[in-house]
Amino acid sequence: MFELYGKKKRCLWCGKETGESPRQITLPAKRSAAPGESAIVCSEDCGQYALETMQSVRKNSYLFMIGIVSGLVLAVLGGFKHALRPAGVFVIGLTVLLFPFVTPQTVQIFGLQKGMLLGRFLGLILVVMGVILFFKA
Repeated sequence: MFELYGKKKRCLWCGKETGESPRQITLPAKRSAAPGESAIVCSEDCGQYALETMQSVRKNSYLFMIGIVSGLVLAVLGGFKHALRPAGVFVIGLTVLLFPFVTPQTVQIFGLQKGMLLGRFLGLILVVMGVILFFKA
């Protein structure tokens, strides 16, 4: 079972304590794994949001990887042409802003909703840094 950190059981989506009547949902399975593991949510709505988010992560993981790799390639090529380095930072930031996929450890600490908000915030910081670096170069 996928559980959030803490002494009391917390909702996967919002991170709040589940109280007396937690609901259990089954997360979608990974491609090469056995059937999905279960998680605890506090309401029907939180369960629906968590399932939709996990399905979106599975569906868009390739786009995320393409964005990160292309940003890294631009940043490495920026060693030869300085205008490409800020473009690499910008592309990575835009990728994280559009697809705020965070690590399972981040989800266990903050919950899925707050973890994704943190990912979007960090992506926004990278986008701004890319723009600043572009005009400084």
